[in-house]
This record gives sequence, structure tokens and C-alpha cells, in this order.
Amino acid sequence: MRILIANDDGIYAAGIKAIAAEFSKKHQVMVVAPDHERSGASHSINLTSPLRIHKTELSGFDNIEAYRVNGTPVDCVIVGCNALNFKPDAIITGVNHGYNLGMDIHYSGTVSAAKEGALMGIPSMAVSMCNLTSKDFSVPARVAAELFDGFIASGSLLYNVNVPDLAYGELKGIKFTGLSKRTYYSPFEKRVDPRGCEYYWWPMRTEYDGDMKADNDERWTAEGFVSVTPILTDFTDYAALKRLNK
Repeated sequence: MRILIANDDGIYAAGIKAIAAEFSKKHQVMVVAPDHERSGASHSINLTSPLRIHKTELSGFDNIEAYRVNGTPVDCVIVGCNALNFKPDAIITGVNHGYNLGMDIHYSGTVSAAKEGALMGIPSMAVSMCNLTSKDFSVPARVAAELFDGFIASGSLLYNVNVPDLAYGELKGIKFTGLSKRTYYSPFEKRVDPRGCEYYWWPMRTEYDGDMKADNDERWTAEGFVSVTPILTDFTDYAALKRLNK
């Protein structure tokens, strides 16, 4: 199959190299990723400045066609499917450096890049691993490859996959589950720069609002399972719509 790979950590990130190397074993792969980290870009696109695309040769992308783009993760998917005319059969995004659990999916550039693929009708999988400092992303890449055939057969257009930072043999299994009630709660911190000017920084601490015995991604990843959440792109509240139409 033809697989487009993108992320939000940038083309130089270790996670995207791992996923590209894994999927290139059996598939034709193209990498299109931001030229620098764009974490938290959500589903933003570039409308006010030109996109510049540069073919990139990097160690870890041996025999893989790769491009860096001065845009968002969603821009990269649009570029790969249109400007570069790759026409993928599937899209894989990640491996993200850090979990994308619960409400994270609304902020994550990695998940949003996969969502853009789903909006185009292309089966798309976002893959994340909890450790922000790890340089070994071979386990989540392997897990994604093992999930891939089942994902394509499922008929779902969008999977959100989170893999604990464990050795492959230490993973307890896979749980198909829903999103947790994970929210950000910390206020901005006011600081002063060396010139005496005030600025604000968001520590982005998270808080889990639910029951750790509930069936959701927060619980299962904490217990050592891979969480897989199928996601819909249609945000319509059909229950409210039904009530309103009465």
C-alpha cells in the first residue's frame, strides 16, 4: 500500500523515523513533516503565507522519499496528498513524543493530521508514546504495524493509538476503549525576561477527572496496555438535534 507519514514533532524527530522505517518494510512510504516542532498546532492550516517544500535526505529515511514543509501538520497531509500528488491508501502520524489521551486529541497536531486524512476519506492512524525524552520508538512503531491490517479491515477512518513506554514483551495487551476526561487545569505563570518585560508561560499540567476503574484510554495506558480509540470526525450532537427537531 501507499502510506503517507506525518507528525507534529518535526521531520528531525526520532518518532517519525521509527514509524517510517517500520512501515517501509512492507509498504511504499512517503514522509511529509513540518520543518520544526509544531506540537499543539491542532487542526490549523496556513492561509496567509506560502508553503515551501524541500526534499530531505536524512539518516533513518534510507530509500524513503521525505519532504519538510514550513507549515502545520495538517498542511503536511494536504501537501502530500495534493501538491506532491502521492495519493496515499492510508496515513500514519507519529510516533508522537508524548501521549495524546482524552481531550488531547483536540490540541494535538499529530491527531489532527490523521483527522485531516479521515476527512479526505483516507484511513488514518495517530500513534503516540508517553515518554517525552525517549529516543527509542521502535515499540510503538511495531505496535502500529501490527494493528494496521486490522485497522484497514475495520472500516474505521481514524484510530488514536497510545503506547506505554515499555519493552514490547512488557505490554499487557491492547484495549479498544474510549477517551478519558483528561483536562488541563494549571493557570499561566507570569515571569519576567532579562530585559524586565513580563511574559506568560503555560506549564500544561493535566488532571484526570474520572474514575481510574472506568473503561478509557487514561486507565488502560496507566496499567500498561496499548489504548486504541476509534474516532469520528462528525461533531454533530444527534441527541440534541433530535430533541430540537421535536
